[in-house]
Amino acid sequence: QFPDDPRPVFSPSQYKHIGTKWDPGFRVGIGWNTDCDGWDTYLTWTWYRNKKTSSSSVPEFANATTLTPFLINPWINQSFAGTAQLFDSVSGSWRLTFNQIDWEIGRKYWTSRCFVLRPYAGIRGAWWKTRFNTQATREVPQTGTSISEQGRFSQFQDRFTNRTWGVGILAGLQPTWYLCSNFAFYANVDGALLWGRFEPKKKEHY
Repeated sequence: QFPDDPRPVFSPSQYKHIGTKWDPGFRVGIGWNTDCDGWDTYLTWTWYRNKKTSSSSVPEFANATTLTPFLINPWINQSFAGTAQLFDSVSGSWRLTFNQIDWEIGRKYWTSRCFVLRPYAGIRGAWWKTRFNTQATREVPQTGTSISEQGRFSQFQDRFTNRTWGVGILAGLQPTWYLCSNFAFYANVDGALLWGRFEPKKKEHY
């Protein structure tokens, strides 16, 4: 506490992170090798979804003391609450949904007997959505006999949603090294410049 401010100041002794997780996705495509001087065209769709949840809890407490552990949710709007909010449990969830469509035109060039280089260009469109939700709860002990004084718990919920889409140009290179007629090393390097829109939203329920 500061001498001129009776409100307590908290310094976390430990931080909890939601972590990361691997999830599968897929890419499907269809292509056509034209009869016009070896040019080809290719259309692909990439889809990926990722989700991770985590939670932490401590024993129920009545008042914050140096001997009693408690949790703080950094995503809560403390100016709305008026003072630092302390909790028994905090949980969070993260979700990503990603879609991408590429249409490209390219041509293979045999630079040597065992090496092929395919430059290509095209159009890329992508749209994705992320959601990050937190929920913090504290059990409130009974302090009186009236209904208003017998609250069971206090709960704070926050939801962050981001929607993004973009469309733009795409260019890349696909080298292939043929070790024999049935085996080759394949690589792909591309880049895109997208123009689009980013829309964030935040909802609070206290």
